[in-house]
Amino acid sequence: MNEKSTTEMTDEEAELIDTWIYVLLASNENEPIRGRIRFIKEYFLMAIEDLPEVFSAAQFYPYHFGPYSTRLGVRMNALKKDKKIIAVYKSKDWQYSLTPKELDTAREIMKRVDEKLLQKISNIKSRNKGLSLKVLLRDIYQFYPEYASRSIIASDVLFEKVDPKDLIIVDDSDLVAKDSNIENVKLTKKEAEKLKELINS
Repeated sequence: MNEKSTTEMTDEEAELIDTWIYVLLASNENEPIRGRIRFIKEYFLMAIEDLPEVFSAAQFYPYHFGPYSTRLGVRMNALKKDKKIIAVYKSKDWQYSLTPKELDTAREIMKRVDEKLLQKISNIKSRNKGLSLKVLLRDIYQFYPEYASRSIIASDVLFEKVDPKDLIIVDDSDLVAKDSNIENVKLTKKEAEKLKELINS
């Protein structure tokens, strides 16, 4: 587990991260993923058990809402800028999917991926789309407690009864570190309280 993450990466690492962004987004017939936090957590779940090279390239580390990857955030932003990812603001949050052209590319990639792994990724996406972020984070914190170590909401998520119908929507796009050393990114007390309010609203 990384304690810090850098935005600098090799072309091979960037390509590897992008490849699996495509696979995750393309699964379940390009069904959009709602919210950046949800996307990053689903990518984490996809990579941590079955894709060690992808997991290593992404450099996940514990952060305010559990596992986060600055590199993944940077690559998502680059793909959005290049108009390869569609980001549509709908139902109070951004929804991410691939353009038709990139979906064709993703389908070609998926032909080379083991069917069992594709099914597992499909299941991750299907299961989590109906969960509130609280429930999704609670599951991650319970199975991967080391990624709750810097969370500002761990106690709320782990010890509070959560209604799965209570869809919590937060976009953490502003949390991509501008500095390559994530340890330099600090929240003020006021900012932390605001983020807690958002995820508990």
